Amino acid sequence: MPSLGRIIQDVRLAISLVRDYRNGSYRTVPVHTIVAVVLMLVYIFNPLDLIPDVLPIVGLIDDALAAALFLWFVERDLHAYGEWKKGSSSPRP
Repeated sequence: MPSLGRIIQDVRLAISLVRDYRNGSYRTVPVHTIVAVVLMLVYIFNPLDLIPDVLPIVGLIDDALAAALFLWFVERDLHAYGEWKKGSSSPRP
């Protein structure tokens, strides 16, 4: 299981992926990946999920597990996007 820090980093990358897909700057990703990322983000940020977030610790654990599962599903596409993002944000000579 990935560390919580890696999950947070990948969730941030996933949010960036959806933004870049929406604005058209990155389209080399399967639609099912975008759908999975959006569903993951809705699940994580929606307070009405399987185990409510108001329950201490347990409410957040299901979000972390769901995020890890979704990120595993889209890992290859997400990391390809991360590499593209690094290359597109590097300073040009």
